[in-house]
Amino acid sequence: MMHLSRFATLFLSCFLISFTATHAQKEQQIPYVNGAELIDKGIKAHDDGKYKLALSYYEQIPEGDTNYLTALYESSLSNISDSNFSKAIDIAQKAIALHSKDKRQLLLNIGASLDYMGKSDAAIKMYDSIAVLYPHDNRPYFERAIIKYRAKDYKAAEKFLEQSLLINPLHFRSNFLLGSLYLTEGRLTESMLALSTSLLCTTEIEQARNPISFLSEISTQTDEIAEYYNNRSMDNRDPAFDEIDEIIHAKLALDKGYELQSDLDDNIFRQLQVMMEKLQYDSNDKNFAMQFYVPLYSQIYKNGQFEPFALHLFSDYGIKVVDKVAASRKGKSRIDEVKNVVYPYLNNIASTRILDYEARKKAPEKYHYYSEDNTMAAGVFSNKEEQKFAPGLVQFYQDQSLVAEGNYGANGKKDGPWKYYYVSGNLRLSEEYKDGKIINEATSWSSNGIIARKVKFDSEGEDTETREYSDGGILESLAIRKGKDEYEYTFYYPSGTVRKKSTYLNDKLEDGKMVIYFENGAKQKELSYRNEKLDGPYVSYFENGRIDEKMAYADDKLTGPYLSYFDNGQLAIEANYIDGYAQGTHTEYRYDGSLYYKKSYNKGKADGEATYYNRAGKPYGTVVYKNDRIISTKFTKPDGSVISGGSDNLYVNIYNEYGVLIRKVPIDEKNKVEGKASYFFPFGGMMEVTNFKNDMKDGTSTFYYQNGNTKVSRQYKGDTLDGYYKYFSDYGGLMTEGWMKNDQSQGTWHNYFSNGTLSRDFYLLEGALNGPEKNYEVTGKLDYIVQYDNGLMTGLTQYDTTGKIVQQSNFDKGIGKYRLLHFNGTPGLECDVKYGKLNGAYTIHGGNKDLLEKGVYVNGKNEGEFETYGIAGKLRMKGSYTDGEKDKTWTIYTYDGKPESIYHYEKGNQEGVDSNFNGGNLRSTIEFHNDDMQGKYTIYGDGGKVAAVLYYDLGALIGYSYEGNDGKLTPMQDVKNGAAHIQTTYGNGAKALDWNFDKNVFQGMQKLYYSNGKLAEEVDYDKGYKMGVFNQFNPDGSKYYEATFKNDEKTGANKYYDNKGKLIFVVNFEYGQMHGKAQWTDATGKTKNYWYYYGSLEQ
Repeated sequence: MMHLSRFATLFLSCFLISFTATHAQKEQQIPYVNGAELIDKGIKAHDDGKYKLALSYYEQIPEGDTNYLTALYESSLSNISDSNFSKAIDIAQKAIALHSKDKRQLLLNIGASLDYMGKSDAAIKMYDSIAVLYPHDNRPYFERAIIKYRAKDYKAAEKFLEQSLLINPLHFRSNFLLGSLYLTEGRLTESMLALSTSLLCTTEIEQARNPISFLSEISTQTDEIAEYYNNRSMDNRDPAFDEIDEIIHAKLALDKGYELQSDLDDNIFRQLQVMMEKLQYDSNDKNFAMQFYVPLYSQIYKNGQFEPFALHLFSDYGIKVVDKVAASRKGKSRIDEVKNVVYPYLNNIASTRILDYEARKKAPEKYHYYSEDNTMAAGVFSNKEEQKFAPGLVQFYQDQSLVAEGNYGANGKKDGPWKYYYVSGNLRLSEEYKDGKIINEATSWSSNGIIARKVKFDSEGEDTETREYSDGGILESLAIRKGKDEYEYTFYYPSGTVRKKSTYLNDKLEDGKMVIYFENGAKQKELSYRNEKLDGPYVSYFENGRIDEKMAYADDKLTGPYLSYFDNGQLAIEANYIDGYAQGTHTEYRYDGSLYYKKSYNKGKADGEATYYNRAGKPYGTVVYKNDRIISTKFTKPDGSVISGGSDNLYVNIYNEYGVLIRKVPIDEKNKVEGKASYFFPFGGMMEVTNFKNDMKDGTSTFYYQNGNTKVSRQYKGDTLDGYYKYFSDYGGLMTEGWMKNDQSQGTWHNYFSNGTLSRDFYLLEGALNGPEKNYEVTGKLDYIVQYDNGLMTGLTQYDTTGKIVQQSNFDKGIGKYRLLHFNGTPGLECDVKYGKLNGAYTIHGGNKDLLEKGVYVNGKNEGEFETYGIAGKLRMKGSYTDGEKDKTWTIYTYDGKPESIYHYEKGNQEGVDSNFNGGNLRSTIEFHNDDMQGKYTIYGDGGKVAAVLYYDLGALIGYSYEGNDGKLTPMQDVKNGAAHIQTTYGNGAKALDWNFDKNVFQGMQKLYYSNGKLAEEVDYDKGYKMGVFNQFNPDGSKYYEATFKNDEKTGANKYYDNKGKLIFVVNFEYGQMHGKAQWTDATGKTKNYWYYYGSLEQ
């Protein structure tokens, strides 16, 4: 059911990776699936008759794969061949529900499966519905004929076959089955006509064997054939064919005295000739064979084309004497001549669908086939040679599906509304024409029904305005025609604010200045173009309005001074360029304005000394370059002693101002990085190890936490992320794993809970969610599934703890209501879906209807004010988001309403001075810059007394001090390599703080005291994460908070007290989530019970 914990983190990341952890690293990888290869293997196995093997390939393809629908289609076929008919139907129905482009064939598969299961009535109904959906498809008629034929309902089968052949006269199986049916009824002439015509419809030897075999048996009048003839009923006799049937049965043409009009003497040829010789067309005889076959065969015989016709029928099937004559120059020429009689005749039937020959000759052709793209047009030509349509409706079909329809005017040009469709039936494009010119407005839609493009036209068919939309239907750009071949383009952010404007003349960007804006309307860039190249001043800005970069271009190349700044206005980089290459001194500064290093360039290559400076402005390191190659390095410790000097042909070692190695890079003789490059935290711990080959990342790249545990493991190929990716918690548990291909997430990905169970199973298509995103409870049971189509939500299904569906929602065209329910059916999370993503205000309520969270989504990202609430409706957290990232001030409150922590953010990074409180009293302040601790971390005891001051630089602990007897801070005591046992006292000499650090993180029991000697706080850590007890106390020694942690997650009973030590709230935790009974005591002493289910307040 709906779990608050899952959706309390929704505001942090509703898109890709949820950072929950697993108990132990999983060694087995998720298999990478190449859907296209598996399809090919499956088809080959199917063709080899290995249907179960074929199915095993198809079943490996996940739903998000672009080959998934093809896999379902092929799987349906293989299940039919393997006699798994019910499964074939289920799979076909699933594929149809997912809007497969193979809908027609899948419906036919369902019909065939029903037929094989003995459910002929149901199969007939299925084919009836297919005939309605695809009115120009002969297959539904043919399939119904098969069912009737097997049931020996020959008359019904005959009618269906006749209809099939009127639609598609060149359908081999319909001609063959009709010939077989005629033969069963003893109708020899009609059978020979249909069987011979079937040979005109195939070039496959395997197909041709049966009709040739039947023709041979008819020619020699085998016992079985003779029996059919002798037992024929009066209903199956036609005076027009009786005499010919008798001649064929009597085998008169087999007599050597019968003159054969061919040098090839064969029984089939003889019987075929005598049949064609005796055929007489009778316009009054409405027999199908008379109207369908006889006009063609009698005409061929009258034309003296019997032999080339016979050669055409039987050539290319391995009959050597026939193939030899047919392959001769004369044979080819004569066969081509007869083809010019045969196929126009049959095509005329397909084009008119009129059986009566005399009526057909006069009828206009309504159906026109184009074999090159398997398209058919339904409409009448006013001029067949020019293929100009007469006034009226014309419809175009491709692969039997309607793809376009509209009217043509008197001049043979499009006129009025025109509509174009996807194979699924969804509208693709809507246009309007007048005398062949497009007018008014044309609108395009994506296959999911979401708008993609709108174009306005004037009366001359010239476009005047074009609107382009995102996959979700959000306006992305607007192009307005200002004059002949001149267009003004405006590009928008998803919120609708302008990103940039530009003008194009004759498809070229107009010279001049361009301004690009942030989403909040502030300037982002000012630049100029000339001849579609950057030329002139170029200035970029931070969102706060300060300059980010300042430079100039000439003919698309950097030239002159280059200046880069920090967002506080301090200069970051100062350099110079000539003709696109760095030239002269390149200088970099720190955020506080102090000089970091200087480097010399000559024509884009480092040349000379690069000097590193400490914050006091004194040099502590030099690297000597010559023609971009490092010649030597020299670094010194703060005391002046040399720690690196001379040249090292294997590695280049770079140190920071504290004498700590921060970079160790292998360089080969060509000055290229080759081998394992190591990068270190400022305190000296390993941060990254990446393998290089020929100056490019290639192989394994591993990132580490400060405590030494692996953070990320990923693979590169030629500087591109390509291979398996794993993300771990700081205590070593696997959090996320999946595949990267060409720098993008691709394939199946998994997230895990801290107990090792799967929390999320999803598929990424080039980084976008595609297919089902399966979300699980910490118990391992399926909770809910969100369906995606290339990043857009299309549906939601929620399950109860027994696996039954609780509710389903479809987000048709990316619109709907996203809602998750509690056990008692009350809504938990509620938010609108628009543009295929969460949009608008959302709320999360408990099962008791208490408000727990509220905020706003804009295109799937949190935006604006955000609040969460605890027991009794008390505010627990308040903050704001900008573009999905925490921004500005965030405040966390205790359960009794006092501030607990105040954080400051800029674009998701902690920035500024954060504060923490205990019982409303200040406990600590921490200075942050760019998400790193930078500056002072001041810890307070009671009454605002300073217990200690820790000093950080780029996140590394570099020293500490505390108040002396004089009330002033003692001189900073250095901390090296992130390891220290810090013990401090208050000004009165009382113990203040006893903390341990190893590898720059907390290690062991950390204790803080009040100035009266009483314990204020004790927290147990292991490698930087909480592991064990966490107790906080009031100055009088009474409890304020008590909890137990495991792997940085709360576990067991958590108890919250007021400033006087009175218990106000107790709740149980499992895997970091509130679970089980909770009890709240208000100020009057009244208690109230609550119940949580893995983070979700249920009652």
